[in-house]
Amino acid sequence: MLDLKAEPSDRRGLECSRGEVAAACPFRRLHGLGNDYVFLSERDAAAFDRAALAAALSDRHFGVGGDGLICIDGLSAESGADLAMRMWNADGSESGMCGNGLRCAVLFALSDGLGKAWTEDLLGRLRNLGSLRIRTGRGVVMARVPRLGLHAAEVEIDVGPALFEVGAVPARFAWVENDASLVGCPPATFDWCGAEFDSAAESWIGDGTLIGWSLASMGNPHLVLELATPAAVASFALSRIGPRLEHAPAFPQRTNVHVAAIDGPDRFVMRTWERGSGITLACGSGAAATFAVLGRQGRLADSATAQLPGGNLRLSRTDAGSIELRGEAVESCRGTAAIELLLERRRAALVAEESS
Repeated sequence: MLDLKAEPSDRRGLECSRGEVAAACPFRRLHGLGNDYVFLSERDAAAFDRAALAAALSDRHFGVGGDGLICIDGLSAESGADLAMRMWNADGSESGMCGNGLRCAVLFALSDGLGKAWTEDLLGRLRNLGSLRIRTGRGVVMARVPRLGLHAAEVEIDVGPALFEVGAVPARFAWVENDASLVGCPPATFDWCGAEFDSAAESWIGDGTLIGWSLASMGNPHLVLELATPAAVASFALSRIGPRLEHAPAFPQRTNVHVAAIDGPDRFVMRTWERGSGITLACGSGAAATFAVLGRQGRLADSATAQLPGGNLRLSRTDAGSIELRGEAVESCRGTAAIELLLERRRAALVAEESS
């Protein structure tokens, strides 16, 4: 058993312009295909409200900047997993799955993010077993590391199978049973979601741009809109339509929104409006959901490449029905943050907003 107290966090005092001193907490910022997160060890995050912490750190003007916050903890070999990961979106809402964040979590843990003793222990487990086990909100997933460098790695994650049942997404439709699936639904049924659009936004539903829509869960909810061409994906008004669909009445926990188009038998392009974060350069769980719904319709091979704004992600379906994601994990920077001051500023901003 590792003694976590043997390697205390690097906390130093930061003196502010008003003479106050706040504890400085070490952080790292990592990204998978441009989908970036602020990473903290569980020890350093434990004393704070994670929802408020995620919003404060993710702020790209007054915080560190990122699509959300991810906290990592090391686990004993006997616990059934090697690492535990929790992820919060930029608005402070928690999500049970993050494909890009998982790859970055592996790099964080294997590059002394939890301390040198943990790194050595995890490298030993990786050498002996060939993979690491990560506990997420969805359960334990497996990670392999084909390439590991000091600040970058290539990581493959088995994120499990997609779930298609309406109740599992979750979504609510008065006329659809919870155990039914909605995959490849025709455009004429899209008003089922209950989102309200202006006339300009509605034109894509009936003009041939939208081929069909599907729902899936990868431990978090996904709405996939299949469009006619890759050009339609590129020009789609995602910043205007995405938030309306995220908050549509049919989705009690909101939803991630993806627009996608097939670009060959083993290739598709996609863009994402991420629940709680807005437009992101990549979404690993969203790519898995899109791959799953297109494959379920027999329109995509069992191995395919997702072309995302931030780069390419390789996906494959295992014999057991799980989906594997393979792509980069890159550390972009590390430093210390005066968390108490960031939280204080956020509280003040919320009070000002409420009183305005």
